Amino acid sequence: MKNLLRAKFYLKIVASVVFSLLVIVGLDPSSSGGFKERGNNKSLEDYAQVVIDKCAKVSYRPGCYDEEIPKLMDFLSMEEAFEVTSIIQQKDKSYGYCHILGHRLASREVQKNPSKYIEVIHRGPMNGMCANGALHGAVQERFRSEVLSEGQLKQLEPELKNACEAQAGWQPAQLAKAICYHGLGHLTVIVTSADFAKALKVCDVISLKENGDDYRSVCYEGAFMQLFQPLEPEDFALVKGKGPEKEDLRFFCLKFSTEDKQEACWREGWPLFRSEVATPAGLVEFCEVPDKKEQQDSCFQMLLHTVGQNFNFDSVKIAQFCNGIIDERKGDCFYNAASSVLEADQRFTEESLEVCSLANSQEAKDECYEGLAQGASYIFQQGSDSHKDFCQKLPKTWAEVCLKDG
Repeated sequence: MKNLLRAKFYLKIVASVVFSLLVIVGLDPSSSGGFKERGNNKSLEDYAQVVIDKCAKVSYRPGCYDEEIPKLMDFLSMEEAFEVTSIIQQKDKSYGYCHILGHRLASREVQKNPSKYIEVIHRGPMNGMCANGALHGAVQERFRSEVLSEGQLKQLEPELKNACEAQAGWQPAQLAKAICYHGLGHLTVIVTSADFAKALKVCDVISLKENGDDYRSVCYEGAFMQLFQPLEPEDFALVKGKGPEKEDLRFFCLKFSTEDKQEACWREGWPLFRSEVATPAGLVEFCEVPDKKEQQDSCFQMLLHTVGQNFNFDSVKIAQFCNGIIDERKGDCFYNAASSVLEADQRFTEESLEVCSLANSQEAKDECYEGLAQGASYIFQQGSDSHKDFCQKLPKTWAEVCLKDG
């Protein structure tokens, strides 16, 4: 179970503040993005419907939403754009995973005043919505066009070391902090112009805390994710020629200075093996490459989290995958996939629990529920109403464990 709880580190969450309505928009096919300024007679529901109508006939609606919702920020606050996104998600279940949108909304907000990027981090959705893409977008946008000297990096380190810690107006759950440090890992690559040895040293400085909390692994993973999963054109340009070919991944990773860095590189290199890890057998083969069981477990926990994301949180498809994996990893698979659903958005409680219910063995079901019960205090703010509400939805035995832990 200790291994299961490590999965709390693998997704994306930041805090929120609700700002007032700026200007209202409506549909106008002749204007940029299909919108024009209007009077104050439109609700957020109206905005959502405008976007839904615009994307209705597109073959891949989530991609259309990723493009259209940011255009609303010409008229709406970032917070309101996330509210519109929430309404769309309720109306169109195909849009469960909106990480790229989170990037884009926060990026646009940081562009208004780059010096306030930490404020934008703390204004992102408190419930983990869009798999914490807002946090990543904020930190990446702030330094997107800057490469820092050694001296500038030293000056920045105290700011980064404090950015993810609790402070006035932001009291993150443990998962939120871990995801925040993951986002800073992305940033280290940007400010060092993809000098990975230098970027990982920054992770060492900012992610090991005086009280013993250690977020270095998630920071390393953020750095390597920037290499293996670039999102925007400038991200692709930044890492062009920096990464290995598929057959050279293991050799490439073993060049880094510590085992934790080597294995973070291996785990995040999974997109090079996308077709293989899309099958239960292929995922197992990939994660059994590291020599040590602890590192194998970390690989399984991260890649099994991607199962939920890759299937857009479709519980039936997740269950088909997890029921097809080797027995010793079946409980891990259901727990990590169910956890990924909940971590992507804390409102997805029923969907998360449904994943556990579809395990074809009682042992795997119990392991899934147990993991959620013991991990809930990491995902939610411990003792919060949302934490208690989630605990009470678990089967009775595990509800008691969950509430006691909170």
